Amino acid sequence: MEKKKVLVWETLATVSGGQKMTLTVMDMLSDIFEFCCLIPAEGIMAEELRKRNIPYILMGDQTLPTGIKGKRVIFRYGWMSVKNIWKSLRVIYRYRPDILYAPGPAALPWSAVCGMLFHKPVIWHLHHIFLDGATKKLLNICSSWKSVRKIIAVSNCVGKQIVDEGAHKKVEVIYNPVDVEKYANGDAAKIVSEIEAKLGRKIQGDI
Repeated sequence: MEKKKVLVWETLATVSGGQKMTLTVMDMLSDIFEFCCLIPAEGIMAEELRKRNIPYILMGDQTLPTGIKGKRVIFRYGWMSVKNIWKSLRVIYRYRPDILYAPGPAALPWSAVCGMLFHKPVIWHLHHIFLDGATKKLLNICSSWKSVRKIIAVSNCVGKQIVDEGAHKKVEVIYNPVDVEKYANGDAAKIVSEIEAKLGRKIQGDI
């Protein structure tokens, strides 16, 4: 059986929580899907992809500040969007993916646009709480498009940011997996004491 092709947008060259989740998803589904990744630059993420023999394409810097976005950042994102959507369209034309998967925050609208233009189903994977009102508004507009078929959220709180009635029906909460064997024998008291030592205060009342 021929594997379906998935084009994955990642907007960081490092490997943190979101990228670890992307790698985990690709590991779990490697038997039935073939992956190609769009990443900003060479780095730890590229190394991990090479270990898995997953092809990748460099898209250039996609770094944006977190929190509230000022006008300069909005204009920068607009120009970045034009460049990335144009380059992504060329990749889609060449690679011919069956599905577009976007876990990278900045790439969520780009994937929706590309999916609409190429009639490809898009899956979003939301990991973040967005503090900026303009970002939330943009995501709610794009999430309502037909190209965005499914929105995976890592928690109810994250999923509730999609307030558009039609788009919210696409939201499905799937919590990040936990390695049960790795943490089954953890000493909760020791973990709490380590956290308290770092914070310099007791946290028993916070739990």
